[in-house]
Amino acid sequence: MGAPASTTPSQRSHPGGLNSAADIFRLKRRAGLRKALGGLDYTRCVEYPEVLNRLELQDASRMLEVGSSRLFLAPYIAVRHGLEVHATDQDPIVMLQESWISRLGHAELLDTGRFVVAREDATRLTYPDESFDRIVCVSTIEHVHDIEQAAREIARVLRPGGLAGFTVPYSSRAREVHLDHGFYGKAYSGTPLFYEYIFDRETLERKLILPSGLERVSLTYLGEPGVKASRVVFSPLFGKPLALARWLWPWAAGLFLKPIDEEQVTEGTENIAVLILRKQA
Repeated sequence: MGAPASTTPSQRSHPGGLNSAADIFRLKRRAGLRKALGGLDYTRCVEYPEVLNRLELQDASRMLEVGSSRLFLAPYIAVRHGLEVHATDQDPIVMLQESWISRLGHAELLDTGRFVVAREDATRLTYPDESFDRIVCVSTIEHVHDIEQAAREIARVLRPGGLAGFTVPYSSRAREVHLDHGFYGKAYSGTPLFYEYIFDRETLERKLILPSGLERVSLTYLGEPGVKASRVVFSPLFGKPLALARWLWPWAAGLFLKPIDEEQVTEGTENIAVLILRKQA
C-alpha cells in the first residue's frame, strides 16, 4: 500500500477553489431559477474543488459518479470538462439530471450517450469490470451500510491506472450516527432518514482503503479551525432557514472550511477527509 504524498497546509490550498464552486453555481443558474436559489451545500463548496483538482480530469475520458442524487457535479463535469459521465444514485430523484442537462442546452449528450443517468446500488453496480478511468464519490459512501462492499465494487469498475476520489466525514473518534431531525428531516414513515458513518484514521483504512485494494495517492483534511459555522448551518434550529440562503455559500464556505493537519482534527463532525486512490496499472 503506497503512502500518501506529503503535503503542508500551504501546499494543500485549493487553487481556484472558490472559482470552481462559483462556476458550478453559475451553471445551476442556467438550469433554472429554482436550481440557482438552491445554491450549493455548505461543505460541497470546498469538497468539489478539493476532489476535482486531484483527479487529473485532463487525462480522463469516462467518469462515474456514485451518489449523484440532487448534486450538480456530474452535469458540471460533462459540460465543462467534456468527459462521458455516468451519474448514479439509488434515489429516483437522480433521474432529474436528464432534464438539467437539457435545460443547459446539451440534450445531445443524452442522445449520444455522453451523459447517462441511472439508478444504481453502490454495493451492486451493474457495470462491467474496468469501465471507468475516474470515479468520484462525494459525501456518499458513509451513508452505505456495507461500506466494504461498496469500496470493492468501485474498485472493480475502475480501470487500471484510474483514480477514485472520496470525501467522508472524519473525526478523532469513529462512530455511527442516525440523523433524524433538522437539515435532513425524516422519511415518510417517520423513521430516521439518514445513516452516517464517521471515520477515523483506523476505520478509513480498514473499511474503505484495504477492501478496495487500491493504492492511496493522497489523504488530506478539511476542517473549521476557527468559527464552527457548520454547527449553525446544520443545526435543527437554523438549518432550514439558512437553506434559503444557500446561494451565498460558495462565497462564504471558504472563509470557515479550510485545509488542516491531522493533528487539528477534532471529535466533532465538521471535519472532512479527502481521499484519492489509484488502481495499479
